[in-house]
Amino acid sequence: MKISNKTVNVIWGILLFSILAFPRIFQFVKIFLCLLLIAANLVTRRGITLWKPVVCFTVLWMVYSALAIAFGILYGNPAAGIYAFFRVNVVNVLLFFALMVSICREEAYEATFKAILCATLFIAVYNLTFIACGFLGTSIPFLEKLDATARLQFHEGYSHVVTTNLSMTILLFPLLVMLINESGTHAIVGKRALIGTTVLCAAAMVLSGRRILWLCLVLGVFALFFINTRRIEDQMKLLVIGVLVLVAGILFAEKTGMLSISGLIARFKDAFASIDQNGTENERLVQAKYLIEWFKKEPFFGNGAGAVIPGFARSTKEPWNFELSYHEMLFQSGLIGAFFYFLSLAVIFVESIQAAQVDRLVGSAILVAYVCVLGANGTNPYYSSSFDFMIFLFLPFMLAELVQGRENSIRNETVFEGARPLQGAIPVRQAYIEKQQKGI
Repeated sequence: MKISNKTVNVIWGILLFSILAFPRIFQFVKIFLCLLLIAANLVTRRGITLWKPVVCFTVLWMVYSALAIAFGILYGNPAAGIYAFFRVNVVNVLLFFALMVSICREEAYEATFKAILCATLFIAVYNLTFIACGFLGTSIPFLEKLDATARLQFHEGYSHVVTTNLSMTILLFPLLVMLINESGTHAIVGKRALIGTTVLCAAAMVLSGRRILWLCLVLGVFALFFINTRRIEDQMKLLVIGVLVLVAGILFAEKTGMLSISGLIARFKDAFASIDQNGTENERLVQAKYLIEWFKKEPFFGNGAGAVIPGFARSTKEPWNFELSYHEMLFQSGLIGAFFYFLSLAVIFVESIQAAQVDRLVGSAILVAYVCVLGANGTNPYYSSSFDFMIFLFLPFMLAELVQGRENSIRNETVFEGARPLQGAIPVRQAYIEKQQKGI
């Protein structure tokens, strides 16, 4: 039985779209697509090809996970907490590892960006529609079923959108906005579609009332202006468009009353204040104090997976979960575990830098998107919370590998017996540029 590469890429595109557009729901469908993609890869390629960076990341992450689990068992931590840690940090990572070795091929590049654009467009339209319905006082139950946490609140001067899929824009917006000037991406998804989707996504992020989305939006735009736009003419064009959009946004805010500058400023300040404008204590500052205090009691190997803090819990159902991911990681695994944890993340960072050396525009977009992910994960447990949000790590990782091309992959690969030799030594982006120049 022979399965074409096109079929494999279609399966991958559908899977990626479902992960990005519908995080934490329809999990059975995603698991089925994962297994189907892995099986299709084995049938198509008749073997397994392992990339050295992917193996390196996985080994380092497994060492970190094994240490935390071992000490969690040793200290007698709650079994449910240890299992939750195992499921996210072992099962999910191994599943994405299998996906990585199944899709790291040149043909997957185009399918990946098409899925990214479609998912971003869906997320933007969905959330703008959701906000508009809430503002007009109209309820559409169907919309609420398409997201795991679809909720909307209106406060003085800003709206607060609690949808899970909008969190994906932390990764997607910086990636797409920085590719506005990249001709290869235009050839794949179309320049107008890319710009239109990016603008709609930015609007949804502004109206979300979520501070981390605002930061990622600003960082993505600044990176586009200063990193991926070199010509003065292009910079001036972007500056004019930015000013026009800003003025139009202010006029819209004043007309509708949905936003106000004072409300946005107060909302942003609350993130750094010990007491917010409603007189509520900043929970993240409180938990940071507790996590650091208990880390100091077991500084080398930590308190283990599933560890809880007596007298303090952010969730009564899951007292081992905290919002401050890096504090939690240090509390659970100590300095030794943290060493392997950050070393594994550094592998992706290095690969992103190498991708930027091969293709400056695409590589720098990947790098900035990855930096946004790392920053956002500090205040909310994104990629350490579920299978879907592990894409925050593996999508930049996979794109960085694809951009570097076959020549680099062949030099670094380890091939098991029975695997087909890879063919072609032209970097993947160069191949698409050549296709565009020939009019293919």
